[in-house]
Amino acid sequence: MERKSILALFSSLLSYPEGEWKFDANGWRLFVRCQGVEQTLAKEIESYFTDNELESLQEHYVQIFDAQSVNHLYVGYALLGEDLRRGMLLANLKKEMDLCAIHLQREIPDHLPKLLELLAVHPDQNFTNELCTYLILPALSRIIEVFTPTDHVYRKLLILLSDYLVKIYQLNIPSSRVDVYVSS
Repeated sequence: MERKSILALFSSLLSYPEGEWKFDANGWRLFVRCQGVEQTLAKEIESYFTDNELESLQEHYVQIFDAQSVNHLYVGYALLGEDLRRGMLLANLKKEMDLCAIHLQREIPDHLPKLLELLAVHPDQNFTNELCTYLILPALSRIIEVFTPTDHVYRKLLILLSDYLVKIYQLNIPSSRVDVYVSS
């Protein structure tokens, strides 16, 4: 399974489910098989998305990510909080997304699913390596650390994503170097 397809799969699973959203069972099963995901975990995640109707998935998503301020998918916020440097980070990420024709819709540029789209299509491998190494992985580490409840499917998905990114980029999770992306 291609990296681009896997990143798109995670982007879809971590986005608000709306409209024609549908769980990609074939893509998920292929990812599970190719990456050696433990079967009990794989079935738990698949069941969560297939056993719930769209409206129920939407309610769960809002309860997890909107109603609980500790749970969010904003990389810049995880690393910088309300620091003014986050604005520069958002502006720089927006430029990169515009170059790659990524439409933000209602999201802001540091939303993890949008950053996964950017990782999947950005032509500059040095940029994607740095984006993953210095922003996404350190933020994922922080997001996972504070995520509640600790046994929720979304937290498990974030851990799988982090493990996958470490594997494909052959990295250790470094300390954040967000300053690279907030300079003009």
